[in-house]
Amino acid sequence: MKSLCGCQTKEKFEETLAELQNVMNARAKSWLEDQMPQRDKWALAFDVRGLRYSVMTTHSSKLFNMVFKGIRAVLVSHIVKY
Repeated sequence: MKSLCGCQTKEKFEETLAELQNVMNARAKSWLEDQMPQRDKWALAFDVRGLRYSVMTTHSSKLFNMVFKGIRAVLVSHIVKY
């Protein structure tokens, strides 16, 4: 499942999904089908609006840099006051 979430293209997603469905039981397939309408929330290949904020990374510094990109122009004293 982790490999499915991390696919960067829709083609790779579909290919990985087909491979995964070959080894899944019926209950797991049903669960996964129920998740497909929201795949833009959990699959990197379908994240078109950038709402995932690089959550796939295990490095929290990369995550925070992505979220707080615009804060670099603010003075540190103003950040602390906030």
